[in-house]
Amino acid sequence: MIKMKVVEDHLLVNNIATTIEMLKVHNIHLNNVKTLVDKIFRIHNFSEAKKVAMASLEFEGYANVWWEEVNKKRDKEDLEPIATWEEMQEVMHKRFVPNHHKRDLFNKLTQLKQSYKSVEEYYKEMHMTMMSANVDER
Repeated sequence: MIKMKVVEDHLLVNNIATTIEMLKVHNIHLNNVKTLVDKIFRIHNFSEAKKVAMASLEFEGYANVWWEEVNKKRDKEDLEPIATWEEMQEVMHKRFVPNHHKRDLFNKLTQLKQSYKSVEEYYKEMHMTMMSANVDER
């Protein structure tokens, strides 16, 4: 039974890696990657610790070095390790999302024009931008 679990985990890691790589190749927006990863975690009912571990397996290059440094620093300062997917996302957001990102989204939203797009395409783009910027219509 343990061997089967290892094989399942290996296949799942490969599936996540393949999916994320496909999204990178097709230049899919970061929020869509996050949504997809959230879905994968939900489908497999991962514990918070496993979510953090699985997500960190995808780090390459600088992101991987940065993540290891974050963990070493927390350990050295006797801080609890990052234990939840939400906490991990917050730490990643602080490091990798520029401060001007939200402002850029609001600018995009205010400058959005229908031009050659259908009403449906325009609405979808507006709605996705609003979701990315955490804008509530109310």
